Amino acid sequence: MNHRVETVKDVDRIKVSLEETREKILALLRVNDMSISQIAEVLNKDQSTISRHIKKLERAGFVEIVGEKKEHHIPERIYGRTADTFLIHPEPHDIKNLAALLIDWNLGYNKDTLEKLELLGYCEDFDERTLTNLIDFLDTINEHLSLRADGTDESVFDMNIQELIKLKLLLYLIEIKKNPDLSDFFEQVFSDFDSIIKYSE
Repeated sequence: MNHRVETVKDVDRIKVSLEETREKILALLRVNDMSISQIAEVLNKDQSTISRHIKKLERAGFVEIVGEKKEHHIPERIYGRTADTFLIHPEPHDIKNLAALLIDWNLGYNKDTLEKLELLGYCEDFDERTLTNLIDFLDTINEHLSLRADGTDESVFDMNIQELIKLKLLLYLIEIKKNPDLSDFFEQVFSDFDSIIKYSE
C-alpha cells in the first residue's frame, strides 16, 4: 500500500466509496488482498458484477493491483487497498452536494451497527427516533473532530487501523468530557438507549 491513512476530499471519489457493494469490497480488502473470484465468492455475486465495481474503485484510486496468481493455469489479478484507512473529509464547498448521500449512508451504517449490537446481545429492538438521535450525535462529534483535524499534517494519522480506532475513541471521550454541549447531548442520547440496552447482570 502507498499510504497507511489517506484523507479523501473529492466528492466524486467519496460517492464511489459509499455504494453498498463497493463498501463491502473495501471492507474485505482491509483484511486481505483478494482476487475478483474470491471477492465474488464471499459476497455471493457474479464475477462480472465484482469486476465492474473493482474497476470503479481502481479508477477512483481506492484499490490497485498488488499481484497475480494462477488458478488452473489461468492468471488472475490480486487487488489491494491503496490505503489502510480512508478518512472522509470533503472540501467545505462540496459538503452541501454530499449531504443527502451522507445522510442515507449514515442511516444504513448506524442501523447495521445497532443490528450487530443486538446480535451480540447488547440491546433490544431499536426505533427510528433512537437511530436518528444516534446519527445526530455522531455527526455532531465528528464535526468537532473534523474542525480540529482540518489543516493538520496528514502524517499525524500515519497509523494502522487498530491505532486509529483507539485514537478516535480517545478523541470522542475527550471531546465529550471537555465540551458541555456534547456532554449534555451524550447524556440525552444514552438516556434513550437505556430503554433498549441489555445490561449485564
